[in-house]
Amino acid sequence: MKQILACTLATLLVITGVVFAHSPLTTSTPANGSVVTEWPSDLNFVFKNPVRLTRVTLTSPDGTNAKIDISNFKRFKTHFAMAIPPGNSGEYTVDWRALGSDGHALKGQLHFQFQNF
Repeated sequence: MKQILACTLATLLVITGVVFAHSPLTTSTPANGSVVTEWPSDLNFVFKNPVRLTRVTLTSPDGTNAKIDISNFKRFKTHFAMAIPPGNSGEYTVDWRALGSDGHALKGQLHFQFQNF
């Protein structure tokens, strides 16, 4: 009986850990894969659960990396708006890293294209 109870408790802990271990990026502006015709002044992230951003980098079409200032984001939250430097036409990549409130490290990447007509 003790073994069954121990197994059940261990299973519940594992399932609970899996459920709370994920805080995916649910939306971004610009959206992943989007084409924008006006340069966005801000990069916006919305996560499913609170996270603390640890790094955000914008890579321009020529391969230059710009580290985005996230120094104002010291707390765990779900919504972030970050100023980004002006850009030229081309494909941009945003790499981000975050820490979930459960202690798990998260990372992701999104792409958008800027077409300056």
